[in-house]
Amino acid sequence: MDLNDPQGKGKSRDTRFINRVFSAYEKQQILNCSEPDLLLWSLWAGKETAYKAVRKSHSEAISVPRRYGVQLNNPDSIIMKASFISGVVETPYDPVSIRLFINEDYVHCIGITGKSEMINSVIQGVHKISRGNDFHFSTDSPSSKVRQLAKKAISSYLDQDIANIDIRRFRESCGLGPPTVSIKGRAAMVDISLSHDGSFIAYAFTDH
Repeated sequence: MDLNDPQGKGKSRDTRFINRVFSAYEKQQILNCSEPDLLLWSLWAGKETAYKAVRKSHSEAISVPRRYGVQLNNPDSIIMKASFISGVVETPYDPVSIRLFINEDYVHCIGITGKSEMINSVIQGVHKISRGNDFHFSTDSPSSKVRQLAKKAISSYLDQDIANIDIRRFRESCGLGPPTVSIKGRAAMVDISLSHDGSFIAYAFTDH
């Protein structure tokens, strides 16, 4: 989440949005927080991450934010801009362990189902889109840019030529499925998630 996006400023005062997205417990946390917008977008990022995680194993999963309850281990750490904040999201499907990375510019969240300690193996990165960056992107769309960034990271991690790596989403009965990775045309044992918001693009992946 791009914290400098003008559309996100003051969202904690949007009562209609708050009531639609957050549980009573989460709403109270936001109201009591000295930086309510920051907590709001942290909780939102946790919900979005959890939905993406369960969607991989439950194709019927739908995103109803109020049904994805975020429990942070230490919510006060958000104000102190801790290096990361851990938590869990209870979903209608599986619990999702999450980790939030917060600074003055963005909130970045990664998550994983299964054993919580597996989140330590997630490889992730955030990149700001701006003129003059030294990374070459083939097109201007954020979706293409984040794929290129993720391919570069996977190429380095697996010691593969970037030209052999492809990231695609395939159509399923409920719409486009999560992104998948192939190497030389064959499905790779890489579980990946991509995101973009405002001036930022991000990836997270694990090597099964």
